[in-house]
Amino acid sequence: MTLREHIEDVRTGLREGRFPNESAISQGVVLRLLAALGWPTFDTRVVWPEFATEGNRADFALCHPAGKPLLFVEVKQTGKGDGADEQLFRYLLRGGIPMAVMTDGREWHFYLPGGQGSYQDRRIYLLDLLDRPADESAARLTRYLAYDDARTQRTIEAAWSDYRDASTAREVERHLPEAWAELLDEAAPALVALLAEKVVERLGGFTPAPERVATFLRAQRKAGPTSALATNSRPKTLAPSPPQAAPPQAAASKPVPTETGFTLLGTFHPTKSAADAFRQIIRLLMERDTGFASAYSVASKRSKRTVLSTSRSELFPGRPDMQGKYSTDVGHGWWLGVHWSINSIERLLQKACEVAGLVYGTD
Repeated sequence: MTLREHIEDVRTGLREGRFPNESAISQGVVLRLLAALGWPTFDTRVVWPEFATEGNRADFALCHPAGKPLLFVEVKQTGKGDGADEQLFRYLLRGGIPMAVMTDGREWHFYLPGGQGSYQDRRIYLLDLLDRPADESAARLTRYLAYDDARTQRTIEAAWSDYRDASTAREVERHLPEAWAELLDEAAPALVALLAEKVVERLGGFTPAPERVATFLRAQRKAGPTSALATNSRPKTLAPSPPQAAPPQAAASKPVPTETGFTLLGTFHPTKSAADAFRQIIRLLMERDTGFASAYSVASKRSKRTVLSTSRSELFPGRPDMQGKYSTDVGHGWWLGVHWSINSIERLLQKACEVAGLVYGTD
């Protein structure tokens, strides 16, 4: 079996509740996937169970050469991982171990203890096997845990590269509100021109005076942080999916979901926001049809922006700040821009249904 096939079977087992405790997760998920990644799980000096360290024990130490830990793996019961990262750092990362992994079978948290900041800052990646496509999960596990690459330090190098990218993105996000405030204060010409252009689009040719636009921008600064960059702002969420028409007896036997989300082909999917719903739907349609991404990329293209692309820079041309904050990886080399109003997202989803051969509002 390939790594992808092992992951698919593990996903089925997670949904069916086949891994009820840490021992089951260790044997049925962790050791299985490590073996598929090339680790000699039968050699207990390479995949060392219950590795003793400073009076405590790591569930597994992955070693190279034999007996010398490269990274620790801490296993938690499914859904019981909250707060476990603090425990992991407290007693597993004092020995100069380059990398650590914490997993409950479904979620895989990858950490670099040598990084800076909080535990979350030093987490380079969170992989959810049920949320990510199997191909993408296989690629990410290979990137950080492939045995052959681990022996040549390539997995550690890849982890540090991803950590630097994430650290840079956090710094950019931290400085964006201040930069935005300065632009508002200064009524930057480029910002004035962009806002004026939007007014022209909405009013069909009427061009506002630059002085009027500049005054408006300065007023926004005085009014306080109202933009999407404000730290306390939250995106609007999609309304709960309406119940589908059904015979009285069917409606009575199947309760209507009350949480925020969407229904696709009869299956309800919870979401956190409109952008999250957009991301999930596009990913599900890509999984359903391998040709969907290419077709939708062409069908949804706007005059100045691309919605779905294999090149992240095409989503926000000339705006690397937007690329880092408002683009998301939807797998198989495709990137999705999620910085849209709810009305725009709805129109984009209607187009997605059209491309996928589905009926919006029904399917």
